Amino acid sequence: MIRAAAYARFSSDNQRDESIDAQLRAIHKFAAEKGYQIVEEYIDRAKTGTNDRREEFQRMIRDSDTGDFEVVIVHKLDRFARKRYDSAVYRKALSDNGVKLISVLEQFSDTPEGIIFEGMSEAMSEYYSANLSREVKKGQYENAIACKHTGGYAPLGFRVNSELKYEINEEEAVHVRYIFQSILNGMNYSEIVAELNRRGVKTRRGREFGRNSLHEILRNEKYAGVYVYRRSAPADTYGRRNNHANRSENDIIRIENGVPQIISREMFDAVQEVMNKRKLAPYTRSDAKEVYLLSGKVFCGLCGNSYCGNRMHGGRNRSLYITYRCNSHSGKGSGNCRNKDVNRDYLENYIRKLLADVLFDERRLEGVISEYNKLVHSNEGEAASELKSVNSTIKRTRKEIDNIIGIMA
Repeated sequence: MIRAAAYARFSSDNQRDESIDAQLRAIHKFAAEKGYQIVEEYIDRAKTGTNDRREEFQRMIRDSDTGDFEVVIVHKLDRFARKRYDSAVYRKALSDNGVKLISVLEQFSDTPEGIIFEGMSEAMSEYYSANLSREVKKGQYENAIACKHTGGYAPLGFRVNSELKYEINEEEAVHVRYIFQSILNGMNYSEIVAELNRRGVKTRRGREFGRNSLHEILRNEKYAGVYVYRRSAPADTYGRRNNHANRSENDIIRIENGVPQIISREMFDAVQEVMNKRKLAPYTRSDAKEVYLLSGKVFCGLCGNSYCGNRMHGGRNRSLYITYRCNSHSGKGSGNCRNKDVNRDYLENYIRKLLADVLFDERRLEGVISEYNKLVHSNEGEAASELKSVNSTIKRTRKEIDNIIGIMA
């Protein structure tokens, strides 16, 4: 009996495991009718056939060299590959190992005419794939012009209605506002991530927050009401995509007021400025030997770069010097600034005195108290909004539990 391997695949475009089951049923039925024995199954789920980066497919090609099977059976040739180049390369690899490729639905003879018809079938498969991709992109572009959702996950804080328009999901939007406000309040990324995870807030994919997921939210203009489409650079020839790389501005669709605002444009811009400054400032380490209260908050009068903490030993006795130093001077920024270091204690005490003079000046005291009260009321409002969101979630969950109990009763 001829030993055979079964290969099945489905793409991520609205197909499911049922597609795999149907392919395998057809392959096993065909094998039984032809007298083949299926000795191995190779299955790729949610893998496109337009490239060869498929784990099970590659394992099958490698295993073809072991002599465990003599034929590979697919339901249709486009399950094997959708590009003629890939088909030719891997057919040759199988052939070199003495393995033949067979399709359940497409039977071609070994005659010259059969070779022509088989080549035409593969060409049509590649055309279908390329044409489908073009039509999908055309539809996405039309949706983008109308500020509609083009697929994938909606950002945290939004939902998509039946007309594919974005709406604010208030239960999630409260967490988005907290994230942006926390940046303006001076919290670092690690503190925000820890607090979100303590509250049990999940990303859109249902995972715990990390620095990358936080960064995606903080850089997303949709929260300021700007519809953005086709921002990320396209995938390479192997289907790999770098979401941190952007297209040129001319290729990006950006529509002001295209989606409802979760935060103001002023808040979004202020957060971007803070984040850009933090790029130049040194990372805060939990194991740092010294604390620098003004790191990233003091700027050089010569080059404009930020000052960061610096710790060194010098002199005949190798005395410890703790200073603030221009980032450019330390080699961590651009240029080579020669501005002098400033003693940390001297600078911090000087700033403390200036703040005290301002805060406790009788002429300014009333204004300081007024601004403090505004901040307190703002935080109370944020807490009330979060409480409302939590109560809404509890109410919805109780209703779902009651429904389940009613069904089981």
